[in-house]
Amino acid sequence: MQQKMQEDLRHSEERYRTLVDWSRDAIVVQRLGKMHFVNPTAIKMMAVTSASDLIGKSALELVHPDFREAMSQRLNAK
Repeated sequence: MQQKMQEDLRHSEERYRTLVDWSRDAIVVQRLGKMHFVNPTAIKMMAVTSASDLIGKSALELVHPDFREAMSQRLNAK
């Protein structure tokens, strides 16, 4: 029973990963102000060559300086 549950979970994760990877929308996961995951669309939109160019960086680094304060407030809104 547990093996079946683990296999079902693995398949579910694979389907989710495929959905995220093929999304036409940029998907960025950030935690504590740092990017932890970006999908291929986000990589293209941000004009970088790979996810490693973005992972670990602050999302605010990609925002024009004139708009960083507003974006910071928006990211920290709860």
